[in-house]
Amino acid sequence: MQGFKTQKRSLILLADVLVLLVYILGGYMTANKPYLGVQLAEHQQSDFGPIVDTVYAGDVLRSGDVLLAIDGINLERNEDVEQIVDGLQIGNQYNLNIQRNASPRVVRVELLPYYGTGYVIIQSIAALLFFILGMYVAYQRPNEKPALLFHHLAMSIGGIVMLTSSQYTQIPLGLGHVVRGLFPASYLLSSAFLLHFSLDFPRPRSVPKAFYASMYSIVALFSLAGLYSSIRATTGVDLTHAGYYYTIQLVGEMAISIASVAAIGIFIYSHNTSKEIADRIQLKWVLYGTSICVFTFLVLWEIPNNLLVKYIPVSDFPWHFRGNIIPEEVLLISIVFAAVGMAVALLRFRAFDIEVLVRRSTVYGIVFGSLIIVYLIGLVAIWNWVDSNNEITRFILYTIVMALNLILFLPARGFVQRVLDRHFYRIRYNFREALGQYTNSINKGVSEKDVAEAILENTQAFFNPTKALLLRTGNDELLRVLGHRGVGLHGVNSSEYQTEYMVSRSNRPLALPSAIEAEVDYEPIDRHLAQRLDISLIVPMVSDAGQATGLLVLGEKRSQYKYSIEDVELLRQAGTQAALHIDRIALQHELWAEQQEAERLEELNRLKSYFVSTVSHDLKTPITSVKIFAELLREQTDPTNTAAEKYSNVIEGECDRLTRLINNVLDYAKIEKGVKTYNLSTCRLDAVVQKVLDITEYQLKMSGFAYDWQSSSDTIYVEIDEDAIIQAVTNLITNAIKYSGEQKSVRLRTYVEDSYAAIEVKDNGIGISQEDLEHIFEPYYRASEVKVSKNSGTGLGLALVQHTIEAHQGYIDIESEPGEGTCITLYIPLKAQHETNTDY
Repeated sequence: MQGFKTQKRSLILLADVLVLLVYILGGYMTANKPYLGVQLAEHQQSDFGPIVDTVYAGDVLRSGDVLLAIDGINLERNEDVEQIVDGLQIGNQYNLNIQRNASPRVVRVELLPYYGTGYVIIQSIAALLFFILGMYVAYQRPNEKPALLFHHLAMSIGGIVMLTSSQYTQIPLGLGHVVRGLFPASYLLSSAFLLHFSLDFPRPRSVPKAFYASMYSIVALFSLAGLYSSIRATTGVDLTHAGYYYTIQLVGEMAISIASVAAIGIFIYSHNTSKEIADRIQLKWVLYGTSICVFTFLVLWEIPNNLLVKYIPVSDFPWHFRGNIIPEEVLLISIVFAAVGMAVALLRFRAFDIEVLVRRSTVYGIVFGSLIIVYLIGLVAIWNWVDSNNEITRFILYTIVMALNLILFLPARGFVQRVLDRHFYRIRYNFREALGQYTNSINKGVSEKDVAEAILENTQAFFNPTKALLLRTGNDELLRVLGHRGVGLHGVNSSEYQTEYMVSRSNRPLALPSAIEAEVDYEPIDRHLAQRLDISLIVPMVSDAGQATGLLVLGEKRSQYKYSIEDVELLRQAGTQAALHIDRIALQHELWAEQQEAERLEELNRLKSYFVSTVSHDLKTPITSVKIFAELLREQTDPTNTAAEKYSNVIEGECDRLTRLINNVLDYAKIEKGVKTYNLSTCRLDAVVQKVLDITEYQLKMSGFAYDWQSSSDTIYVEIDEDAIIQAVTNLITNAIKYSGEQKSVRLRTYVEDSYAAIEVKDNGIGISQEDLEHIFEPYYRASEVKVSKNSGTGLGLALVQHTIEAHQGYIDIESEPGEGTCITLYIPLKAQHETNTDY
């Protein structure tokens, strides 16, 4: 599955690289698109050729000139001019046959760049944003169909932005002809992907596969036809196929318009019918971005450029952009908002509060739109009332109208916001204040009772119910009353509310139909329960885990009004916040209790360490004295008295064993305090093992143990703390003796493995279970088997061994099976220079 996901990402990345290459070629062609410096008349026709409407640059052509031929190629339609000029180059001069005042003539015209540097930069940025958004969404969600559809949609819309019918001869290998032919395909593909996306987001609809197959087949057919027509028109200057090309481009523009309207309608329908809050938020993001794009297109582009120009010639405006009142760059920027809205809906729809954005955008949209309309009406009035020869007066009046718009902006914004809050967002506005008041009161509580009082006090103020109670589920799963209002002098008996009819299994409110509005999503409450307890509404307090941890129980409103959907939502959110805050308080109490317990245990541990250290030191003195007297007794005893010799050896051996036990305790106390140190020196490994055998000889002999030592053939040198390693190996042999089975034998072996010196201790004892193997290095740990528990010991030996070996940068390997014995190997790094001939 992971490999398939990686392969899909690779294919998407490869396709994106090709799309980026097309973008780059399209941007280069756009930057080199030539034109004559004029705008042709759209509605005025001539039998001889296109007519010049407005001249923007140069003094060769004039308004009213009829274009007959360019560079020897006859012209019939406006599109023919663009088709032929796109095959020429900026800066070159060409012969232009025109008719002026019914007189034909030939003029030399220098071609100019159609787009400025600023447009190309904004165009590139907009296309790059589409590319990045599409690629990022697809990379983040490669297995989600809406994400992939958005990726395809973003790439195709980027094609609309980056491509155009532009210069096609300067790109080598004929790629310019192909890229130009992809321009109508971008419109067609965008319309198909947009419609498909709207039907699959946020949840797929049951659309027959035949519909998608037919849609994409038609798109592919028209796209190929447009590509073929473009190549035929550009390779041989075939104006007939150029007409087909522009017709298919018009079809693509109509398709994207129809698909946009259909998609917005589907999004709106999905939003209004969806029962999932997350789905509605996602759809709001999509509609928000789309509405900005539509607003910009209609208010800032379509109305000024197509309606206003009927009353005022564009050339008479105080500003204009080659026939457009608003620059085309504004449209490019607005389209990006739609893509951003979709991307946020797919990935981060909860990152911002869409409601706040919608309200603010609505306010500013209405204000800006109204002021723009007022400004344009002022321009029309000035143009009609002021003589065209009085340019200074017109300019002054234009300036006054603009200044008035700026002055009116702040008052207009405040007025619109008040009107919207009062008439459209009134419920939301009051809801916001009420929820904020609930939240502030709840957050001030430091106990369950405080939170309950805060909830009940605010509920009483906002709804004035006949009664109100807050019930909380205890550790025993029974409901207990935290607070109440309006229940009489005798208080509340919690046992009255211990019934399954109090809680909805789906965490929906329970209510009497007569006390709640019909559009509220609720479950009917048991009528007998409602009458007996005199209640009308039960709102569950839901925790983060989605479980009802409490109930807010209310009687009917004293005003006799029903509980509305906003009332229930306010109570639900307040109850949820109360549940979370009560959980937070409980967690704080638990943390405080755990902190107190930790401090107590730390103090007990300190006292334990102090006690053990003190007792161990106190024990060492008498044990030392006993051993000294045992040695004196042995020296003064007749050598022939074998019994006395034996008893003296027993006393000395037991003293050594107790001394080792005490040293273990003292060493671990140092480890706990972090003061244990190791003094390293160069030692010969077999000499260290020999000292261990000398130390444990008595214990081995007394326990009837036989030992076998297999020393390495090489002399092994290590950099160690000799006493610590002796103590570690001694602990292993002691354990082998204590936990021996029927075969009382232990084997020692020293050897070199890789760059480590190894000391192996193997016994044939009772072995260690797999469960105990995970814990044997823990301090004070003792296995639970009877054979183990009956042996004395502190449980510190292996913990000390582990600390010692790790301090020497080594490691421990252990192999054991119950009933088969145990083999423990200590690995210690060899000395940097392994010498074999130097004596220890």
